[in-house]
Amino acid sequence: MTDKHLPNKQYALKVLDKEHIKREKKTKYVLIERDTLKTLDGHPGIVRLYWTFQDARSLCACVLVVFGTRLPGS
Repeated sequence: MTDKHLPNKQYALKVLDKEHIKREKKTKYVLIERDTLKTLDGHPGIVRLYWTFQDARSLCACVLVVFGTRLPGS
């Protein structure tokens, strides 16, 4: 987790290995997840995706950490 962007906010960094994604043929699903989070930005109960980036070996997604939240119906 990091708190480097906004004060009083914590972020989680999801790191995916590019070679694993290619080997398991999961590229389509990684893109679907990213596009879905971008589309549902601001929807209650959906984690907020702040940004994505990559390096030579990894794909990374930075999301807001939410503690103590209950899902509707739980």
